[in-house]
Amino acid sequence: MKYSIRILCIFYYITPIFCHAQTDTTFLNSEWKETDKVNANYYRLRTKLGDRQYVVEDHYLDGQIQMRGHYSQFVPANEDSIGNPAHNGIFVYYDNYSNTKTAEGELSLGKKTGRWKDYFVNSEYLKAEYEFNDGQLDGKAVYYDSLTHKVMLEGYYTANKQTGKWKTYYVPSGKLAKKFFFGDGEAIGSAKYFYESGELMAEGKCNEHTGREGEWTYYDKYAFVTKTETFLHDTLDGRCRKYKVWFSSRSYANCLWQEYYYKQGVLCDTVKVFDINTGKLKYSAVMKDGKLDGAYSLYNQNHLEKTGNFKDSLRMGTWKEFYPGTDKIQSEANYTNGKLDGIMTTFDKDGHKKSELHYEKGWQSGTQKKYYGNGKLKSVETWDYNEPEGPAIYYDSVTGQPNRELTYFTDKTNLMELNGYCANYYEPGIIKTEGILMYGEKNGEWKFYDEYGRLSSIKYFERGLLSGSFIQYYTRTGKKAVEGYFVNNKREGLFKYYFKNSDSLSCLERYRNDSMEGHFVYYHEPGIIKSKGDYKANVREGKWEFYYYNGQMKSTEYYKGGIKNGPARYYDSVSGNLIESGNYLNDSADGEWIFQQTVEPIRSVIVHFTNGQANGSLIVYDANKRPILKGNYNHDKKDGLWAGYYPQSNQILIQANFKNDILTGDMDIYYPNSKKMISQTYDSDGQKTSEKYFDENNRPLEQPDLKMRLTIDKEMKGLAGYILNTPE
Repeated sequence: MKYSIRILCIFYYITPIFCHAQTDTTFLNSEWKETDKVNANYYRLRTKLGDRQYVVEDHYLDGQIQMRGHYSQFVPANEDSIGNPAHNGIFVYYDNYSNTKTAEGELSLGKKTGRWKDYFVNSEYLKAEYEFNDGQLDGKAVYYDSLTHKVMLEGYYTANKQTGKWKTYYVPSGKLAKKFFFGDGEAIGSAKYFYESGELMAEGKCNEHTGREGEWTYYDKYAFVTKTETFLHDTLDGRCRKYKVWFSSRSYANCLWQEYYYKQGVLCDTVKVFDINTGKLKYSAVMKDGKLDGAYSLYNQNHLEKTGNFKDSLRMGTWKEFYPGTDKIQSEANYTNGKLDGIMTTFDKDGHKKSELHYEKGWQSGTQKKYYGNGKLKSVETWDYNEPEGPAIYYDSVTGQPNRELTYFTDKTNLMELNGYCANYYEPGIIKTEGILMYGEKNGEWKFYDEYGRLSSIKYFERGLLSGSFIQYYTRTGKKAVEGYFVNNKREGLFKYYFKNSDSLSCLERYRNDSMEGHFVYYHEPGIIKSKGDYKANVREGKWEFYYYNGQMKSTEYYKGGIKNGPARYYDSVSGNLIESGNYLNDSADGEWIFQQTVEPIRSVIVHFTNGQANGSLIVYDANKRPILKGNYNHDKKDGLWAGYYPQSNQILIQANFKNDILTGDMDIYYPNSKKMISQTYDSDGQKTSEKYFDENNRPLEQPDLKMRLTIDKEMKGLAGYILNTPE
């Protein structure tokens, strides 16, 4: 009978509602109550199909449909609600923007029955499918992924409760990801998780409302257990363990690595860590409310290495440390709120006391004692805030008698009260400086050392100012690096600089009142001069000479006030021949410069400069001092007519016009008989606009012949760079 009713409902659903039907319209407000058209948010179309059959459509005011369903009797809109027994038949719901279906299924006496479908918004793809019975989920349910539209979850319901086997899947591969079971109305069931490649990942019990319960076991892809955890209502509560796989050349095993406990998600009780190679305890610690609180022990090779107590994760009370792999104590110290506080005693491996160090709230302060291996006192120092300050006594290891007494000072010390010998240290035992203080100021000889205790310099002071000889050393070799003289903190007279691995001079400098003044000499290596000249008021003055490493003259330059002014000459490193000469004005090339060349057929180039820029004529000469190229520069750019010549005849070889360094207008190349060989025309942007070729009798050619190519290759050699580029 129910099947017949469904067929009848579907028939009426697809029958045009205007066929032998009566339709009325009702306007509804936002609360789905009847209202007038002015205050309406929706309107309802009710079509009577028969005595007990109505089709109801709810629409937005713009005409978009919101719902279409079948009623078995007339229900006023004000009395209509979800679950009304008059709802009988197929119901379809729509999205208000896309006008696509969001859900559809059958209602019987206002309750869902049979298969219902949910759709993704603005899509024809299924979101989920369910089976209902008397308004409750009852039967298979399938859920789909929004992107791939593949199944991602499926299982069964009985009376709205999950029951039987449920599965989740990896997307998009569709491989099984999770499998869990719910049995006969009970909420608790087993669950299994899988790697996408199919191997078991984890298993345990779960509750659909509270999550994981009891012990869960986790696996790697090779079926080795990686950890076990205990849960109460999806919160860690109970014993947990972690495992690591131990490998040897012939076998492997799954070994316990860590063991710890949780109470309501917080670490508590004893935490243990084991050595997976030996199975021995590595360390143990007591936890409380997630913090270290209680005894702590660290082991090494089955021997205790460190032991003590924590309070709120801070060290408290007595802590002992032992030499690794032995039971011999290395140190014993007291802590308060995580900081060293009180006496810390250290011992050597033979059990002899090495030191008694006093701490206050983490700072090394007060009397500090150190001992020799024979038990005799080595030193007694006074410290304040982690650095020595005040009196210190050092003792002889044999007699036990004091052999040195010092007073340490810091930035807080009033230096004006200090007189006599004074030493400063990088750290105890590693001296930094030493010398005499007079009313807190350096006086006389002072020695300075690097962090390894090697002498780095000797300086002389007078009332705190450098005055007297000065020597600086290469600390690795102990050889002199620099020696000179200071007067009132200023360099005065001759300063000598030495090479690192010899006693030979690398530089001679002269100073007057801390200003470079006089003749200076610099060396490439012992005995080989690099440069020499004079300084005046800290800048170069007059003639300076520069030399190659082989001793050949490199250049001569003249300076005035530290900048180049006057003639300059530059020489070849091998032949010693002059290769460049000219004049500088205020550090810029100025006037006529001559460049010697060795590229055939060029022998020399004369260029005129102004303020460092080529400005004026350029002439290129061959070996017979005949001009083979003439041109003109304007502010470093080719300008006007440029002409090249055959070396043997002075006949025109090439001529071209330039403007602002751009080839513009005509460029012509000639045969030795003065006949035109090539004629080219360029626009203002330097782009070629035409090109013509001629033979030696001035007859036009379609393209260059072999003779023309050979002539250009031979005669233009060396000149092309000057025609196309500014010479360097």
